Amino acid sequence: MKSQTMIDGAPQLIRLPSFAVIESANFFLHKQLTPLIQVDPVILTYCADDLNYSVEYLSNMMTRGNETQALQMIQTSITTSPQMALQLFRLGVDGGIDERRVANALGKAATASGSAVELTIRDAGHSYREFKRLTDGKK
Repeated sequence: MKSQTMIDGAPQLIRLPSFAVIESANFFLHKQLTPLIQVDPVILTYCADDLNYSVEYLSNMMTRGNETQALQMIQTSITTSPQMALQLFRLGVDGGIDERRVANALGKAATASGSAVELTIRDAGHSYREFKRLTDGKK
């Protein structure tokens, strides 16, 4: 695939840091998924971390945690239907991004909830000590 074809298919590649595009390209090389780039060069715009997690996500959703089988499923689909392989791969990337976003939000919510409980307990303790101080002084 020529570089101009890549830029025409994914003009945002020009604005991305070179190292990020290279990391994404290396993912496709190492996983033997380079034909997906020819189907849609936009997939090079995903960060490598999201691409790597996509295989884990797909393996958990479709192959009982077997990443090798998940990759083989995509690789087999490339030969029979490149568009279907691309959609399957995107399902993994988008699902993985959503899953990590939700996990992050839940983690932040748990931290905030824990902080609120801690503050409530601290305030209750302070109020109780103040109450005891005031009532002990009245005797």
